[in-house]
Amino acid sequence: MMRPPLFLVTLTLLIAGCSTQTPPMNEYILSSASLAPSFIESAAPYTLKMAPPKARPSLISKLFYYREGENKIGSYLYSQWVDAPAAMLDRLLYTSLQQNRLFSTTLSSGSNASGDLVLESMLHDFSHRIDRSGHSMGEIDITYTLIDTKTKKVIASKRFTASSPTPTVDAQGGVIALDHAATHIIEQCSAWLHLISKEPSWKK
Repeated sequence: MMRPPLFLVTLTLLIAGCSTQTPPMNEYILSSASLAPSFIESAAPYTLKMAPPKARPSLISKLFYYREGENKIGSYLYSQWVDAPAAMLDRLLYTSLQQNRLFSTTLSSGSNASGDLVLESMLHDFSHRIDRSGHSMGEIDITYTLIDTKTKKVIASKRFTASSPTPTVDAQGGVIALDHAATHIIEQCSAWLHLISKEPSWKK
């Protein structure tokens, strides 16, 4: 039995290798460029410590999820986040609280120091939702809880939701929409914390 020439074997392997190459992975991050400081006149005289963010199991990875209809959920094959969505939102809120000077000191979730108040978060949804008509939205659903460190009592808790339409029905469009939705969430939470910090009923 005749063997094929060596150059034919090499060419076949090269073609096979090219045919199995996968597209590069696109990585995305939420931007803080649209977070504008409110220049609050005076900070509340407390130290706020942000607790490590919590999330549903599907939202603690870098996977970029989309949802079709009510029951189908999947992740983009060649697009992902540079960090878990809960961690990115945590950093955006930390930046906003510092810019707005809501508290005398704001400690990140990675700090070893303690604060007068602790802010916990639970991320319920962070996805690109596509409906049956072909329209799509970036949607975020998160709960924030403010706790008095000394008494261990809940001062206030509130669930925030935000959605924004996508310019295109693909991963890049989903990123733009989720970036806008994240800005709305951070603005809402900052305004809520500002009101709570001025509430006299729980002040030390």
